[in-house]
Amino acid sequence: MRYRLLLTLVVLVVSMGGIAPASPVSLDTPNNSLGAADPYGRLRLWREIAEVDFGKDLRIPLRLEFSSAFQSESQYAGRNWHIPLFEARAFLKREKMLQATLVCGKTMFLARSRPQPGTYISLNKEWTGAVNGDTITISREDGWEVQYKNGLISQLRTDTGRIITWNRSGAQLADIREAGNVVLRLQPPNNGSRECVINDKVFVMGYEKRPLVESINGKNLISGFEAALSSLTWPDGGKELYSFEVQTTPPLTLTPAIKITDKNGATEQYTWNAATQSIISDGKWTYDIGAVTAEFGLPRVTRKNAAGATEFISVNNTKGTVELSTLDTGHTITSSFTSPGPLYGKMRKQEYLMKDGTRVQRLGIVYDELGRKLRETDAEGFTFVYERDKEGKILSRRMLPTTNEKVLKAFEAKERELTQAVTAAKTDYGRQAAVKALCFFYIMKMRLPDKTLSLVSQIKNKSLLFDIKLFAVNHDHNLSYIAKVEGYKKLLGEFPEHKDKLQWLITQSQQMIEAGL
Repeated sequence: MRYRLLLTLVVLVVSMGGIAPASPVSLDTPNNSLGAADPYGRLRLWREIAEVDFGKDLRIPLRLEFSSAFQSESQYAGRNWHIPLFEARAFLKREKMLQATLVCGKTMFLARSRPQPGTYISLNKEWTGAVNGDTITISREDGWEVQYKNGLISQLRTDTGRIITWNRSGAQLADIREAGNVVLRLQPPNNGSRECVINDKVFVMGYEKRPLVESINGKNLISGFEAALSSLTWPDGGKELYSFEVQTTPPLTLTPAIKITDKNGATEQYTWNAATQSIISDGKWTYDIGAVTAEFGLPRVTRKNAAGATEFISVNNTKGTVELSTLDTGHTITSSFTSPGPLYGKMRKQEYLMKDGTRVQRLGIVYDELGRKLRETDAEGFTFVYERDKEGKILSRRMLPTTNEKVLKAFEAKERELTQAVTAAKTDYGRQAAVKALCFFYIMKMRLPDKTLSLVSQIKNKSLLFDIKLFAVNHDHNLSYIAKVEGYKKLLGEFPEHKDKLQWLITQSQQMIEAGL
């Protein structure tokens, strides 16, 4: 996991009593629905700025969110912008529903518990929420807790008891600290700019006036100009620009647009509908947003490029299905659990939809009653079985070979072809290339790393030898993370020149072990 902080996103419509064991997830960027469209078909963009390092493996991302859905102004960036780390909020969306934004930008909904009217519970039952005067608290049984004061984030407690606090002057953020040590400090605005000091490094936000396009009585009009974030400068001098424009499209319709120029000079341009907030274009694709036909439903999002190719996503929350068709992934249907409880939102299976309408399973997963993965079977019929201790931590994972006759025959034919290529090679270079192809076939397709390792004596190039041995450890599906760490340490002794990569892999594996994976 890239970030050690463990939080989660859930979408909630109903709740029942009881709390489920929490599952760790990352603070990675929230997913869009398709391209630059959020689940509701509105324009949403994320810009990664920095990681705020609190030491001892605790890092929290600082990122910007731009959304055509945001009509209120961010105190730090203006209308349509949001900086979750500065201004994560929690509030009662309505009497029976609590909404909270997390520091990573994800949104959580918790519904009021029927047995406990003063308590709000997420649908996967990992999080509980409580309202006490001007303070809202959401927490998990493993110790994680987030507090919001007057609607704004004020404190975060980790599962190890570390406490991060947000200090404000009124509603304005002054700094973020731990145990009195200021890790992030936000300076007051000064002549059209504002400094943000993170781990003693200075980032500068610049501001300019931008036009506001609003739909009034069915017509798009420029209603005024407001200050908004227009640039961000990194400590190394790199700079990203945000330019707001108004385009005129037939028949004389004013269309709002944002143009982003990154640190390398590459540009992106996006437009959206001022009346519906729906995305129109991302510069490469033109979007069509369907109607919402059911309560808690989401629109079908379709997009087309200049070559006429189309992609779409269709979500059915009632059935728990997501139908996705893209140029990269093909046409898939993913099914998830919809009943409240530990299984809520977890994938049951994923299928390919073939051109003739038949479905071919790509992935199937079996869980226990607490939502912990027991078995998963992939498209080629390989099954992975997980053994856990009483606390749910994974003790081992073993792979059962495929019994799919069609797959086995294809493997046999390909192995014969690659083995013959090794024998037929006329030059040392040709033989090395053929052995390499056979090694990676054994690792990646047949899942037989031992067969690969039986061939490494034929590899003369040390860099290639390292790559093959590393792949053999990474893709040995019978190795636990503990065993992988031992494998990386052995490679470190044999290939000290790759110390940085191997140390990183060791650290990542140790974090997975600590998380019980």
